[in-house]
Amino acid sequence: MPILTLALVLFVGTAPLPRPLPIRSPLIDKNFYFLSLLERTPAFQKAWQEDPQGREIQERMRDRLRVAFQDASLDQSDEIRSMQVSQAETSQIADILKRLVRTNPTLRRAIAQPLRQSGTAILSHELSDEDLVAKVWAECAAGINNAILVYGTGKPGRSAKIDSMFYDPKAPIWNATVHNLFGILVEESKPTDPFFAPSLRFAAKLMEFNRRDEAARFEPLEKGENRAACRAVRGTKWEKFPYSVILVPGLGPEEPEVALSPASKLILGAVARRYREGKAPFILVSGGSVHPNQTPFCEAIEMKRSLMRDFSVPESAILIDPHARHTTTNLRNAARILYRYGFPLSRPGLITTNTYQSQDIQGPAFRRRCQNTFRYQPFEAGKRLSPIDLEFFPKIESLQIDPQDPLDP
Repeated sequence: MPILTLALVLFVGTAPLPRPLPIRSPLIDKNFYFLSLLERTPAFQKAWQEDPQGREIQERMRDRLRVAFQDASLDQSDEIRSMQVSQAETSQIADILKRLVRTNPTLRRAIAQPLRQSGTAILSHELSDEDLVAKVWAECAAGINNAILVYGTGKPGRSAKIDSMFYDPKAPIWNATVHNLFGILVEESKPTDPFFAPSLRFAAKLMEFNRRDEAARFEPLEKGENRAACRAVRGTKWEKFPYSVILVPGLGPEEPEVALSPASKLILGAVARRYREGKAPFILVSGGSVHPNQTPFCEAIEMKRSLMRDFSVPESAILIDPHARHTTTNLRNAARILYRYGFPLSRPGLITTNTYQSQDIQGPAFRRRCQNTFRYQPFEAGKRLSPIDLEFFPKIESLQIDPQDPLDP
């Protein structure tokens, strides 16, 4: 079964590096990796500062904070919207980025190559370097605008039932808080901040205020919850096992006081048996803080605890994905983790879950859902082994990030 994409075949040498992304500011890095890359690249800072058009945009977007702070009314909705990046600005910035990358070989090497190696824009790898950075910038700008509207004004997001604002956007306390935020950001801003910093930092703060930092929780995983298993991956003799991993998608509870659903507890027993039988050297449990909305429990954490406490599975055999919010992202995030941690993607994995979810994952409606959400398939289904066991092959397209889904990009 094919694993590598056409883009990787065409662009030999630009395959994403099989290692975790560097995470310093998780909420921003995971949603807007390209912008983090720009901010940490001295060659970009120098080139932008030396460009007259770039400096003008940088000053204009910084001044936007000051103008917003001047209005102290208890209706900050217009000021919130003013922090979006306009379509004209998006296009103008894209043109500048293309010109800089085209005319500055040092900048091109410092930006385009790391961007390709990150895999975060893998669906656009067929583009030239200058078109690639322009496209990714436009996607980042759209993601910033979406976060500002959803977590500043209460616009329904992609999954409003589980991804909505915590505060009432019309409440005086919320509007007063936003006004104070403008003041703090004005005070903290510096002339050397990149052009996107005012809108990006504003959007990130709105998410934090609304307790929507789910994408940042537990990061970096490879230095925390997944550390023991990551170490074990390097010494694994894969040929001893028919499968590389047993993936357990979330079956989240809906009750506020329930940490782990009965359905998940039942499946974990079956998963532990498969692990002890030597089906795979690792178990990957996947599920975020999802059901019910704003739950204090993370399903992957609770599943890991249960595997260790109730079934004596060692921590070194358990990987967690604590961010997935849907079955589609269970599969996508699993593919990412397996690639980033150096699993052999030529070997199948095993999905073990209840019969209903297992049949759904194998069905055509699920493929349509993935295509509509991601624009690609994050995996290919293999053989069905039992009513609760299905082979799967992760696909590398899953490395593509989605700034329109800020809680799990």
